[in-house]
Amino acid sequence: MRFICAPLCLVLTPISEYIRPKLSNLLSLPAPSAYYSRPISVLADDHFVRAFKGGTGEAKAAGNYGATLYPAKLAKQQGYDQILWMDGQERKYVDEIGTMNVFFIIDGVAVTPMLDGTILEGVTRESVMQLFRDNGIPVEERQVSIDELIAASKNNTLQDAFGAGTAATITHISGFGYKGQHYELPDPTSRSLSIAIKAELEGVKRGSVADRHAGQCTSKLVFLYIPSLLDSGKPFSGLPFVFYPA
Repeated sequence: MRFICAPLCLVLTPISEYIRPKLSNLLSLPAPSAYYSRPISVLADDHFVRAFKGGTGEAKAAGNYGATLYPAKLAKQQGYDQILWMDGQERKYVDEIGTMNVFFIIDGVAVTPMLDGTILEGVTRESVMQLFRDNGIPVEERQVSIDELIAASKNNTLQDAFGAGTAATITHISGFGYKGQHYELPDPTSRSLSIAIKAELEGVKRGSVADRHAGQCTSKLVFLYIPSLLDSGKPFSGLPFVFYPA
């Protein structure tokens, strides 16, 4: 089988910090870095909207991310790391968190927003649900309201919350804010189930843990490195080439 190599280059940054790398300055070099190096706090936003039904919310489209930069900046000014996005109609049902799908464990049940045309159908999302089932944890794909999360936090049944994505794998949520109130979640170091699932997923990606549910992938992943990023003194992560069958 012949493979075609196509560059996948996504630069997501405020306009005041843009870069213009020359193609001749690109070379292949692994550049691993942590997407999120610690648990994050999130702000539930019922003013700004990430996606509407009938739009491109379920696609990996650049426009879905560009519009989130300003609201994310406002959230950081309030001391939060990311935004917990809500639906564009009633603005009370959770969609995604920042650049990730989102999961909650409420009273022993793993809950994640259902796919309704506004949420990315992530492979990590599907993998996490499968591993929950492997561990005997019920999984529900359904609407999750901010009111339900607040009630669960108050009665101590909100046991875990985290984002899940290809780059982040699993990133724990330490707490969330809504309408001027902050709700703290259990200590991330005590969340043994999601910690174990994260370890297994990362092990599968690195080849140190056998994949229980899929065959071997023989294509390679090559990373791009932009030298001008080093000149700026800013952290960077690898930008991958994508290999697909011709």
